[in-house]
Amino acid sequence: MPNSVATALSADLVRQRPARSMRLTPARAAAARTVSAAPALSGAIATSEAEVTALRSEWDALAARTTDATMAQGFAWCWAGWQTTAKPRGRTLAVLVVRDAGQLVLVWPMARVWRELCAELIPLGSEATDYNPLLVAPTQRAGAYVRTALALLRREGRAGLVAMPLLRSDSPASPALSAMAPAVLAAETLPAPFLDISSPARIAAYEQAMSKNLRRGTERRRRRLAELGTLRFEVITDPTQFAELLDWTIAAKAVWLREHHLQSEFLHAPHYRAFWLAALRAGGPGGQVCGIALRHDDRTIAAKVVVLTANRLEGFLTTFDADFARFSPGQILLLDTFRWCADKGLSYDFRIGDEAFKWDWTQTSVGVTNFVLPLSRAGWLLHRMRLVRAALCRAKDRLRATVPTSLRQRIKGWLQQGAGEAPAEADAAPN
Repeated sequence: MPNSVATALSADLVRQRPARSMRLTPARAAAARTVSAAPALSGAIATSEAEVTALRSEWDALAARTTDATMAQGFAWCWAGWQTTAKPRGRTLAVLVVRDAGQLVLVWPMARVWRELCAELIPLGSEATDYNPLLVAPTQRAGAYVRTALALLRREGRAGLVAMPLLRSDSPASPALSAMAPAVLAAETLPAPFLDISSPARIAAYEQAMSKNLRRGTERRRRRLAELGTLRFEVITDPTQFAELLDWTIAAKAVWLREHHLQSEFLHAPHYRAFWLAALRAGGPGGQVCGIALRHDDRTIAAKVVVLTANRLEGFLTTFDADFARFSPGQILLLDTFRWCADKGLSYDFRIGDEAFKWDWTQTSVGVTNFVLPLSRAGWLLHRMRLVRAALCRAKDRLRATVPTSLRQRIKGWLQQGAGEAPAEADAAPN
């Protein structure tokens, strides 16, 4: 409201009120102080590169104030995602910010992409399995910051659906989003196992409490490997050496996936490799990308691509040389990494998923929730379509797991014959 209009209205109100209503009682004075002391919240959505890069110093400062912030919540990670993944794939920027009395208190890095029915806002990053980048100041007003952000999305988001995957339950935003059902939907919650071995005393106690079979078996295989050559544990931050290790890790992981009849949506995508190289170069106060390798003489036999932050190591890609499988080099590397983390004061984050091997090493985890915010009817329909597809995929996986391979091949052959196709050689009966 313009000042001149506000002044005129105030004058009219003064003329119309009885004189006794102008008294400022103690209760009214206290209320007035409370209202004037409440900081104003404001929000905006940055859509240009210049607007986003201008946020860097404030963004980094907010991440530094947030004790448990992940690297995925920092500017460097999100900017690497924009440059290598989102921008080349035709996304547009949509970085939402909320300010409290002018101070940055929320950053929600997203990119806008067109889907079958409407535009969708997705997290900035590698577009793989990053933790959600939504960053909120850890204060008592965190809920108000999130509500302000959601209100701004409804008004100016220009999308039918907002995807909020893999948000950690220890994020200040998680309780606020959970309380907003059914407007905000919690589609799925997964475990993210971790191990707090952030001191030499803790790792010593942990190894004492480990399963004897696991500990003794790992050390026995380590001794057998050491008899055949020199074992070395290496942390790699040099860009050239990291690129070589990354290529080796992706290739070895691809072999493992094929052998287990599994697929990865992102492993072989060119932008995925480019993202890791860019994230390593970017670095920054939010964390550091690096590689960890177990060498046998000059040969890599196990490797990890990890992210280091102030208080944790996140293990992203882990694999091993199949020729050394009988020695379980992945387990040897994992135990060596635990000990390295203890020396550096870091916990070990196995990240998202309940794979059986993780529970061999730890029994603690944090919840990670996939939230969804439909903003239009088209957004609701798109969300429902995805639920149906996911249910069909799960049914297919259950069927694949319960039906013997020979019977599946026969069914496939019958279906091909019914469609007028010649059965594949693998499905044909022997002569």
